[in-house]
Amino acid sequence: MSRTTVFFEKKIISEINKFNSLSQFSSPDIKLGICNNIIELINLASPQENLLKKSLYKWVRYFIKYSIESNEEMDTNYHLFNKEQIMLRIEYCELREQISLIKFTLRELIKSGFDEEVDDLRKSLSRKMLREIKSKLSIRNFPKFLYYYSTSSKKNAIFIMASIFIGYSVLLLPLPNYFEPFAAFKIRYEGYSENFLINHISNCLLSFFQVESGFEIIPIGWNGVLFVILIKTVIFLFFYEFIVEIIKKIS
Repeated sequence: MSRTTVFFEKKIISEINKFNSLSQFSSPDIKLGICNNIIELINLASPQENLLKKSLYKWVRYFIKYSIESNEEMDTNYHLFNKEQIMLRIEYCELREQISLIKFTLRELIKSGFDEEVDDLRKSLSRKMLREIKSKLSIRNFPKFLYYYSTSSKKNAIFIMASIFIGYSVLLLPLPNYFEPFAAFKIRYEGYSENFLINHISNCLLSFFQVESGFEIIPIGWNGVLFVILIKTVIFLFFYEFIVEIIKKIS
């Protein structure tokens, strides 16, 4: 063990002892300051040699807790709540720990009524979750990937919604004449334009957003019935339960 590491560990232990000697009635500001010292010392110490690095998560969690408590005690200083400082310390931890710490921060903020800070943190959580899922992407967790990709920004949400609509519109395009005997459904259009493509997109748009119109998907045979049920179920589950929730989170 190097002299530098020994020096840092002694300093860390000294700060931990100082923290442990505080009473439960000590000011959150004092606890916050000591937690910050411990975090910075642990972060400066060599990660290969410093066994106390494993305790970083605990001290960042304390830092978050006392940071929020400190702001709770001074209502007039609510505007001083520094999300960036919390996120900076969260970044010192491993990705999985970062996700856990952001979730903890969200719970504490909601509990304390700091609603204005919640939305930005939710976006940060989505980005972290997205990073974790991307590192082990599979068919099984693809829906999660899609969800967190969408909730990470408004741009992504719009892209996903547009992609779903394009897929829906393409799926409902009439088959060429020579494939008609194999068609599972036929479409009854409302006339909004003389241009077929514009008219098709207009009808699909109204159908996609469940606006009442004369547009109708008429099943042909049992496979057509299954197709129509499937497509309506997907629209309901995916659009109403998924996209609407995304919009709520990012708006």
